Amino acid sequence: MTKSDGPRVWGNRLLSLVAGGLIVLVIMSLAAVAPVKAENATLTKQLDELQNGAAKLLTEAKAYVSSKSYNNAQQSLEALLAKHPNSSEAVEGKKLSADVAALVAQREQKWESSIAAIKSAWENSTAAKLRADGDAVRQGIETTMAATLKAQWEQSKDRIRQDWEAGES
Repeated sequence: MTKSDGPRVWGNRLLSLVAGGLIVLVIMSLAAVAPVKAENATLTKQLDELQNGAAKLLTEAKAYVSSKSYNNAQQSLEALLAKHPNSSEAVEGKKLSADVAALVAQREQKWESSIAAIKSAWENSTAAKLRADGDAVRQGIETTMAATLKAQWEQSKDRIRQDWEAGES
């Protein structure tokens, strides 16, 4: 090793030490930052739920009512009343929940009053379809039976004639 190599070796060692330190710093930063970011995202979501959750659930329930999806509306309203019972939206949600219950009862009553006519129409259409299917099957059987009888006659005709002639004698 020459005198000129000494400072170069020390320079390389110093550079390696700095690079290694930076790598350790980056790894430690990533290890510490990633969980903090995940926790931050969770907390942001929870904060949004606390600040806007009641309004979102009420809006969602109203949309379900508009589309006549009353079961989903009722679920949204139940979530609203459970998670945000003291919010101003909960007051409106209680009224909407009563309206939804009335609409469900009205729909059920309408169904019950219409069920006899619906059942009769269903029975008539199903019976007509079954009759048509039965007629098609019967036609197929008749066609197959005629062909089978013709083939069997050709196979059995000679034996039957012999039996007939034996009985004539």
